[in-house]
Amino acid sequence: MNITPMFEVFSLLFELFQDSDGQPSRESILMRLMEEGCEPHEIGCAVNCLDTLFYPYAHVGRTRAAGAGSMRIFNWEEQNILPDEVRGLLHFLGKTGNLDLSECEFVTRALMHLPPEEITVDNAKLLTLIRLWNNEAELPLAVNDTLLSIFEEHGGIVH
Repeated sequence: MNITPMFEVFSLLFELFQDSDGQPSRESILMRLMEEGCEPHEIGCAVNCLDTLFYPYAHVGRTRAAGAGSMRIFNWEEQNILPDEVRGLLHFLGKTGNLDLSECEFVTRALMHLPPEEITVDNAKLLTLIRLWNNEAELPLAVNDTLLSIFEEHGGIVH
């Protein structure tokens, strides 16, 4: 598998979220990424993704009423931008009942902030892990294995 620059950045962020009690501050995120030598455009992209991943839009809350296990329909823009494999992963996570529609919405919107070449299954898995880790979500074994498989595929967290 090809490791993209944003995969490395999201790996750093996932590690930071694991090491923090609660959501790390914007300053600690920026400091960590700068210390690791991330490029300014990578830092900007990561911050935009995190902002989208954690700060609600007015219409996102309405999707909760649909309940876990409901199917999310991707609009034409998302269908054109998100690869089939990424939409398939989000559909799988939604069908298992562990990524409700609001969680799917946050992850989808964060992915839409990435350059097209960075919208990969691995990056979708990392953003989902960051979102769920921050929310202290319990994952069933199949979902946990699906998401954490990226670390096995890449030989651990990449730096």
